[in-house]
Amino acid sequence: MARYFEPMEIGDIFSSTFSITRRTLGGAGLTALLMLIVGSIISGYGGIVYITGTIEVMGNYIGVDLQHDAVKAQEMGMALLPLLGTYMGAMLVFALLAIAAQTLATAAGWEALTDQQSGLTRRAFGRPLIVNILQTIMIFAVLMVVYLLLVVIAWPMGEAGIVLLSVLLPLVVLVVMIYTFVRVQNVVVEERGPWQGMIASIARVKGNFWRIFLMVVAVVLVWFTGLLLINFLLNGNPMGSFGAMMNGGAEQSTADIEQRVAALTMMKPYLEWPYIIISGIWSSLWLVVLFNLTTVIYADLLARRGEFETEEEGEWELPV
Repeated sequence: MARYFEPMEIGDIFSSTFSITRRTLGGAGLTALLMLIVGSIISGYGGIVYITGTIEVMGNYIGVDLQHDAVKAQEMGMALLPLLGTYMGAMLVFALLAIAAQTLATAAGWEALTDQQSGLTRRAFGRPLIVNILQTIMIFAVLMVVYLLLVVIAWPMGEAGIVLLSVLLPLVVLVVMIYTFVRVQNVVVEERGPWQGMIASIARVKGNFWRIFLMVVAVVLVWFTGLLLINFLLNGNPMGSFGAMMNGGAEQSTADIEQRVAALTMMKPYLEWPYIIISGIWSSLWLVVLFNLTTVIYADLLARRGEFETEEEGEWELPV
């Protein structure tokens, strides 16, 4: 018998999330977790190849004025191209595995949550793939519009304008991500088309944005705390990897090759296999929990909008 849902409190949502995570980790949830771990290892390998290879290639051009030596600049660019291709290919594999894992975890989590054996775990991940691509396109489109509007405002403000852009643009991304939060559930559970899944997510999240935002912040803080602990245990510096990425990314904007090599070298301690494997396992487990949290939030949103059609007490049908 399927369960009848009423709107849930935040504590009940987290309790249900942990419950279905425990129930599914012995089956489809475990498969999703292993897919994510494999994907993180592949992406880690891509990072190792790219960072170490780039350090080696750029090291050969320290002292060369690449701004005035087009031949050497082109030579270095061609040497870096295969490294970048390897990294991008590894990240693409991770993204595809993550979408497949999300589809599998969503279907298994929905069945565990509702006690419905609907065979959803056998569904192909084509629609979830497309709906995630649509979300990415929407984020870039909104970012471009907001960026152009903000540039008009921020440009005369100088450094203050740059700070304004750096704060508001991530907030715009966050808003789009929250409003499209249950897009995959819409296409996996209800078999909606990708675009309909996006629109339905926006409609269902409307009026519940801050509740979802607070829950997402809570789980992100848990993930972040876990990474701090891993950084501390393996490298003795809780903020090590984050500091290396921020400082390294900032110094990559310079034209000085020596400084760019130094920036990349800061990231090397966090490209060792123990760190990649342990942080990958932790992040993968966190993602499975996040996928299940999204499924429970999806059920809560349906209940809040009265979209469960009750046949008898304790039973319901999916919205059509």
